[in-house]
Amino acid sequence: MVQEILAALDTASRSALFSVFAVLWCAATLVAGWRIFLKAGKPGWFALVPLLNTYERFDIVWEGMFGVGVIVLTVIAVYLSGLNVSPRWVDFAATAAALLEAQGLYKLSRSFGHGFWFFVGLVFAHPVFLLILAFGESRYLGPRSAIKR
Repeated sequence: MVQEILAALDTASRSALFSVFAVLWCAATLVAGWRIFLKAGKPGWFALVPLLNTYERFDIVWEGMFGVGVIVLTVIAVYLSGLNVSPRWVDFAATAAALLEAQGLYKLSRSFGHGFWFFVGLVFAHPVFLLILAFGESRYLGPRSAIKR
């Protein structure tokens, strides 16, 4: 049934549909980020500034400079990909940034009193689970609650 619907849509319609989905995805992430920052005692507008958003999100779950590490590794990966260097270095920097991001999502889950399966939801349905954190009963418990008990 889905294939029949997609076959009926021409390329332009599919592109428009994808664009609407992408805008909704981004809007949900921004709205949820605003509320999450407010719950954590930070200004909500931090969710609108890309690098500040990453740094402050890591600050509320790590209490340290790990956000800077993720930003630096991401910038290095993008910079190296534009140069004529071995793809292994690009892959290494991108993998390290992705691993730190995943650990940050796990700690975000723990900082709001949730566990491993909520982290899995944050990875695979990011905006949906961010909205649950933002508008649900979740309370910010602080970065110390992100430490494994």
